[in-house]
Amino acid sequence: FFVLSSDLEGFVLVINEALACGAPVIATDCGPVTEILTGELQKGIVPKQDPIALANKIKQFVQTPIYPSEDVIDKLSFSHITKLQLKLALQ
Repeated sequence: FFVLSSDLEGFVLVINEALACGAPVIATDCGPVTEILTGELQKGIVPKQDPIALANKIKQFVQTPIYPSEDVIDKLSFSHITKLQLKLALQ
């Protein structure tokens, strides 16, 4: 899995990249994390500046990781993003 332990992030592209690879994600509640990790994936969010909560979440994910769905992975794929960008460019 992927762990983002930041206190502040402007745009957390790295979370999208991890999800696109099919990795479970644990992240502190910084920047737009809650906009990206939705539904079942929200269970990977912990409060920032809480190392105990982060450690406990890591222990939990070792036993029962929450993987992104195929739909999430597909929406973040290079081919899907490229199609959307071409569609915008041709408008």
